[in-house]
Amino acid sequence: MAFASAQSRPAGSWRIARRVVRIVGAAREAFRRHRRYRHELGELAAMNDHALRDIGISRCEVRGVLWYGEDLRSKLR
Repeated sequence: MAFASAQSRPAGSWRIARRVVRIVGAAREAFRRHRRYRHELGELAAMNDHALRDIGISRCEVRGVLWYGEDLRSKLR
């Protein structure tokens, strides 16, 4: 009886370890996306209105463009 329960513990431990690795990986990826968003937001915020107009967005659309990754006008239709 004790032998069977001792063997079942490592399988459960591996399952927990894989779950922890997945959670840590997902948190790492979310952090990377957030850092990239903040970096791109800073770069676009530093541009003047004329330069933003040249690339086809207005100052009020900067966050939306970064969030959705595409032209906001197509989202509004």
